[in-house]
Amino acid sequence: MSKSICFVQSVKEIKFILNKLDKKIIFLPLDLSTQIYCIVNKLNFYNPINYIGKDFHQRSLLYSEKLIQELKFGNLDSESQKKEVKAVVRFRFHSIAFILELIKNLKKSEKLEELIISGWDEYYGQFSEKNHFISYLILKLIKDVKIICLKKIEHLNFLKYQPQDFIINKPKLSKNKKNVIITNLGYNFLKIILSLQKKNITIICPEFEKINLFKKIIFKLLGVKFIKFNKKFEKKNNIIEYPSIKFFYNNKDLSEVLNFRLNQEKNNFEKLKNQSEAIENFFKKVEIKTVITNLTKGVYGHFVDSAKINKVRSICIPHGTLSESFNEYDKIYKETIAEAITNYNSTIHVSQSEISNKFYEQRKSNFQTVVKSGNLIFNCDKKNKNKNKKILYAVTMKDFESIQLLGVEMYYEFLENLFFLQNFSKKNNIKFIIKLHPINYKNLNDLEKIFKNLEFSVARIRNSFDNVFATISFSSTAIEDSLNSKCPVILLDRWNRYEHCKAEKNENMKNMPIYYVSNETSLKNCINTISNSDSINFENYVSKNLSKNNIEELLKNYL
Repeated sequence: MSKSICFVQSVKEIKFILNKLDKKIIFLPLDLSTQIYCIVNKLNFYNPINYIGKDFHQRSLLYSEKLIQELKFGNLDSESQKKEVKAVVRFRFHSIAFILELIKNLKKSEKLEELIISGWDEYYGQFSEKNHFISYLILKLIKDVKIICLKKIEHLNFLKYQPQDFIINKPKLSKNKKNVIITNLGYNFLKIILSLQKKNITIICPEFEKINLFKKIIFKLLGVKFIKFNKKFEKKNNIIEYPSIKFFYNNKDLSEVLNFRLNQEKNNFEKLKNQSEAIENFFKKVEIKTVITNLTKGVYGHFVDSAKINKVRSICIPHGTLSESFNEYDKIYKETIAEAITNYNSTIHVSQSEISNKFYEQRKSNFQTVVKSGNLIFNCDKKNKNKNKKILYAVTMKDFESIQLLGVEMYYEFLENLFFLQNFSKKNNIKFIIKLHPINYKNLNDLEKIFKNLEFSVARIRNSFDNVFATISFSSTAIEDSLNSKCPVILLDRWNRYEHCKAEKNENMKNMPIYYVSNETSLKNCINTISNSDSINFENYVSKNLSKNNIEELLKNYL
């Protein structure tokens, strides 16, 4: 019997299809919410975990790198602008490769004769939950399977942007103080601001996204001067010109769908170029001593690019975890991650742990000056003495629209691990706390229904280590946060595809700060080992000094 399979990106899309059809449908969910909805409502679905293997990540990663290396940027000239283009193209290619792999393997194992699509095609900006583009991809890429489209695609949405020049007005500044730009207020940069406040410094921060009013008042009281883009009366447009993409993947021409995605963002690229000019003009009007950043793409990254042009010192403090590479696939993935949180134009790059020290040592030729600071912005330095049987599970998870190949778990892998941990909890009487990312808070109630043996947390990561004696992760900033909290880490890689950093593989070796395991037996042994450890040495991974002392030392030497 032939099967009707329907790829879906949202719960709304599932409901639309169910209302349109009365025939038996097997869904293929493309994000966490859709897969959870299928489970809770007992809808038939194919789990991608049965059709996507380790070899897909490796093969597609090589193609992805080839595509990025072949990109031409035309009149986009700054590093931050080019990074935006790379990110847009890379994410869409990953989505395409994922869909093609799924369909290829479904055709092998199932009687796939019919694909049902909603026909929805909507775009509201990068990673918006309202985006729907699976129908477009299937119509454009799949020619050997019958396709039933429930709604005609009438038009394809593009982001609207009114061509406009921008200006950044000069704030009121003291003549007797040095001007320092902090590019944003996130990722625990409050620590940096509090240290700067004590010095003869004016802190300038761009406000390009709406800031919570209470938060803004607090920072103003701390002396932060906010700047933002203002539209000039005359309208001007920086026309973006870049060569079209020509690219084949497994002998399938992806040129049209990749160029469409690139052109979908063209107005945003033009906006970014106009904003970049405003930033450069701001540097001409205001004497800036230093730029401190943790974001290196797009408009925030251009502060670093402008700093270089104007011979201003810039300090890059990565907000994520960087680690050494162990093979060719590892290298590509980790350099992709580094692309988002480092900038080669930065004068000074700060390494906050032994894990990141090894990353910079492997790539020292790419960076001007690397400073080994110790922890600056990760979790508070404190001794974790909790010996109860709770373990934190914290991962970075991606869905169909934002796939990171190899080193980040997918939504279906996250769910699979929750089933694994629930069974493990029942068998071994060990309690797990699942730290949810804010984007998944909406799924909390359903997750609690499905996984009654697990405890879910929406607490800030810095508060999560008070109630646990170990952290399980695949790849996440939580690894660094946990180690700085003197809480040992277990790298759980049930897919046998990724090792985030050098870790102990002998699960019976006591007093190690970080372990690597891949199966139930090893995990059980590892937990027992940690429970019986009495003198874990974290010094090979984290700084001995308190973060506030590290910040003071950094600012004293380089500000």
